[in-house]
Amino acid sequence: MTLWSYTISTPALVAAIGIALATIVCSIRACRRSRGRRFIALEALRLIIVALLVFTLFKPERLTHTSYTEQPLHLVLYDMSESMATLDVADGNTFITRAEWLQAQLENEFWRPLSSDFNVQTVGFGDIAADSGDAVEGGMDAIGTDLNKALNDALTQYPDARAVILLSDGDWNLGRSPVQAAVACRRRGVPVYTVGVGSHRHLPDLILDEVRIPSYALLNEQIAVPFRVSSKLDRDVETAVRLTVEGRVLAERSIRVPAQGEVNDMLSWRADNLGRYYIDVRLPLESEEKILENNEAGGFIAIREETLKVLIVESEPRWEYRYLRNALTRDPGVDVDCLLMHPGMRRGDGHNYIRHFPGSREKLAQYDVIFLGDVGIGGNELTEKDATLIRGLIEQQASGLVFLPGSRGRIFTMIESPLAELLPVTLDPEQPQGLAAAHESRWEITTRGEAHLLTSLTRQSNKNRRVWQELPGFYWAAPVARSKPGAHVLAVHGSRRNEWGRLPLIVLRPFGNGQTLFMGTDSAWRWRRGVEDKYHYRFWGQVVRWMSHARHLAHDQDIRVFHTPETPQRGDTVFINANIFDDSGLPLSNDIVTATVTIDDDQQQLEFEAVEGGWGLYRTKWKPARSGTAEVVVSSRTTGNSLTSLLEITSVRREKIGQPARRSVLRDISRITGGSFVDSADVSQLLEAIRTAPLEHQVMERFKLWSTWWWGLIILGLCTTFWCLRKAAGVI
Repeated sequence: MTLWSYTISTPALVAAIGIALATIVCSIRACRRSRGRRFIALEALRLIIVALLVFTLFKPERLTHTSYTEQPLHLVLYDMSESMATLDVADGNTFITRAEWLQAQLENEFWRPLSSDFNVQTVGFGDIAADSGDAVEGGMDAIGTDLNKALNDALTQYPDARAVILLSDGDWNLGRSPVQAAVACRRRGVPVYTVGVGSHRHLPDLILDEVRIPSYALLNEQIAVPFRVSSKLDRDVETAVRLTVEGRVLAERSIRVPAQGEVNDMLSWRADNLGRYYIDVRLPLESEEKILENNEAGGFIAIREETLKVLIVESEPRWEYRYLRNALTRDPGVDVDCLLMHPGMRRGDGHNYIRHFPGSREKLAQYDVIFLGDVGIGGNELTEKDATLIRGLIEQQASGLVFLPGSRGRIFTMIESPLAELLPVTLDPEQPQGLAAAHESRWEITTRGEAHLLTSLTRQSNKNRRVWQELPGFYWAAPVARSKPGAHVLAVHGSRRNEWGRLPLIVLRPFGNGQTLFMGTDSAWRWRRGVEDKYHYRFWGQVVRWMSHARHLAHDQDIRVFHTPETPQRGDTVFINANIFDDSGLPLSNDIVTATVTIDDDQQQLEFEAVEGGWGLYRTKWKPARSGTAEVVVSSRTTGNSLTSLLEITSVRREKIGQPARRSVLRDISRITGGSFVDSADVSQLLEAIRTAPLEHQVMERFKLWSTWWWGLIILGLCTTFWCLRKAAGVI
């Protein structure tokens, strides 16, 4: 049966009547004044247009009522995702997994009491993986559950469904919110009855997560692998995390994890063999643990032998410079060049000294890290050209820059130079000579600095804060107002503060493809007191290696490749950068650079785009479609050379066993659709509620004529025709 419905407010009704009457009066008068049928036809067209507009104000809608002649269809939608393997459903005195409980319900046909009144169909849904070909918002290649998609697909497959019984733990981690599907069900008049499967509490568990393994390390380098252990146990746990390579235990860390708490720590060992190895990090099982899969993590690491190139630029041979130069000169993995400018005097000369700043791209490109001491722009020190070259090296070739200001205040000359944006801090112009104190000031490491590899001075990260507190202090600090946006403050002044908080002392900030570091005192050399080189050498060695890490992901003489992120996950956007040089070491800016990326039997061709600046930087991006080891071959057409690097793509598993059931999600779906929610133990009550619930025997489809695009187009077309005819008749 089809009916028409009209809805209009009182003001709109009055307006419609007024418009209609005024139009009729005006048309009658116009017909009396005019002669000829042509004008009468125009007025008739005017009346038709106004009539359609008035009709539209009544919001006409066509209502079509369809009666059901067949037995109503009910869907049983059940969850088969990985999270259903959680062992937390009570079965008498024991526990079974959510999937086992669900399988028992399906085998027993729990919906049998409804069979006499309804046609029941069962539909399962599970994890969405990369190979399924489904495009999922929030990570097209992630493995997880899209509850919104499951509901929409079921209703698309069974458009005559009258109700849905959803058995799930409510864990959705992909796609849009299931509330959107619930709203669509409500509009169709389809209630969703939900059954919450699983406990709302965490299972007893000890979890090893966030294990960060670098993609490469240098031979004889101290390698740190940070990790985090979280506990879902009701007691404190004393355990040990072990790191093994090829069955050999290379590092072990004893930790104490508080009840329902977490511990951040790190494993460290010294790489003594070249090659590519798989690192396995394990956490022993506790007696009451129910989940075994999250006590292990791992990844590949390449051990290489390389020498890092460092340039130190200083004005005067202050103590900080002397001990820094000695520390890096004695480091077997570092090759140091020093430029001691001696304003007003003859420049420094001798072993590993240079007389002039490397004033060209090909000369400066060899340096992985540059230290700028108490030097500035002008005054027979650095020039604007030198500053521009340093900026390009950091921004486009992923080198590192370390600022080491001093009491001469020469760092203020950089504020108006190309290096201004590279400073990780904002300086205080009212204190150009810095902050001197008569008494020793102390360091205070921040929470971020306590866990950062650059500021780690001990193998036991839980003791790192104490080590920093016990370090010999300082009597001078740089005039810092605050850190810049995007910067990471690793250490602050122990006593001085301003309106922004504690004065930052060690600040790290990314710039372009590289990193910049600000060291706000000139007294790191004092750390040698009583312990000799223990902390001083370790800190500066870590600074050099950390600041140059991205630059050495893959390189040879003519091509350097680095990418972000370093250890991407499947579905991430990976930005691949390549620096191309000719045989003389000069950066090539007009080359054609391509890459071939191969994972198993899947191969893709990528084209790089040149980045302006003259540093031979080329960039492209790639989204891996599967996990595994990707072979990336970057080729230069001009030089004919190529570079092969390996990139580990990890899998994203959003499905986690042991998480509490998300009953709130299921309750929201039922509330919106007009259904109801029960626990898995109360399924029989739900069936009785469904059986006795009133059921509509008709479905109504509403067609809103007044809001369709083509209705508006018809009125617009008639108005256009009316205007054209009046124009042709000479009325306008």
